[in-house]
Amino acid sequence: MKSKFLLAASVLSGCYAFSEVEAVANDWMLRVETSSRVCHVQLKTAVPLGADFKGPFPDRKSTCTEASNQYDNTLSNQGKCWTYGQGAIDGCKKDGISLPPKSASNPRN
Repeated sequence: MKSKFLLAASVLSGCYAFSEVEAVANDWMLRVETSSRVCHVQLKTAVPLGADFKGPFPDRKSTCTEASNQYDNTLSNQGKCWTYGQGAIDGCKKDGISLPPKSASNPRN
């Protein structure tokens, strides 16, 4: 009986530890390439495509919303996103958020 209890406790504590790791892995960041102001929506644990800009956020959709709010179509505000990486555009589209696509009018793309 004691061994069944220990096994159950081990399994339950292992599940709890996994949930903690999973929660940390689901932190999302808005990252920016500082010289070009290209923004990327990435998991916090991903190899960064730029410097941390905003976040962490609990999910991709929240990060995409902030990414959209940070857009500067004049290409003059060094504190905003001038364009977005294709991964951010595609990922945010899945969450129903349209980020401005790369275009010929933006010379930085």
